[in-house]
Amino acid sequence: MIFYFVVWFLLISRLYRLSLNQESKEDKIKMRRTSALGVALFAITGSFFAFDAIMSLDPTWYSTMFGVYIFAGSFLAAIAFILLVSLYLRSKGIFVDEVNNKHYMNLGKIAFSFTVFWAYIGGFQYYIIWYGNIPEEINWFLQRWEGPWKYISYALIFGHFVIPFIVLIFYRLKRNKAVLTVLGTLILGMHWLDMYWLVMPNYFRVEGKDVLSLLSWTDFSLILAMGGLFMAIYWRLFKTVPIAAINDEDYNQSISNEES
Repeated sequence: MIFYFVVWFLLISRLYRLSLNQESKEDKIKMRRTSALGVALFAITGSFFAFDAIMSLDPTWYSTMFGVYIFAGSFLAAIAFILLVSLYLRSKGIFVDEVNNKHYMNLGKIAFSFTVFWAYIGGFQYYIIWYGNIPEEINWFLQRWEGPWKYISYALIFGHFVIPFIVLIFYRLKRNKAVLTVLGTLILGMHWLDMYWLVMPNYFRVEGKDVLSLLSWTDFSLILAMGGLFMAIYWRLFKTVPIAAINDEDYNQSISNEES
């Protein structure tokens, strides 16, 4: 785990410093090279992190698609976070011109693409394991289809895929900022529920017959504590440096309101 976080921290730190110090085309080339290496490192470390941190909670279950599943959900949540931060700044009169309709349209397209990708990976992981019908594999899904866990499974199907898919498939709704705000909040909430659905059935904590019996106040206190710490660090850094990459050679083209 230490190795994974060290790799991520080094990649983030280098991209962060290069972005702040960007003054020439050579600096942008360095960022691209770091990103190219980072894609490979993140794919490997992200997959093994998913295996070690979540999949290992059930030692008899395995899936070679699980790392991609975690990546798809995490990337989708990141896009939702970017949407919400951008819309919040816009409501305060910040980033009104720099982040315009073209950007919101593109963010909506990416959110739509990864909504489909997340469902594709999750669906095929389910279909392959269900069709194989191997006891040590199929039991993982049976645990999540019994009792109140069934309702959470339904909530993920509709809240994480069906609703965002139906909404984001329409051109005008991808430009509607109120709709994007609601969808960004829904996607982040569903991502939290997805992580809860992956982790908690392994503990067999509650034998209740309703969804509320699965929840505890500690579940929400944990997300508030970790989320609060993350936002405190994020917002402190966010306010201390320029928000826009004004030294980027493509900056003027980026803020133009022409549809790509």
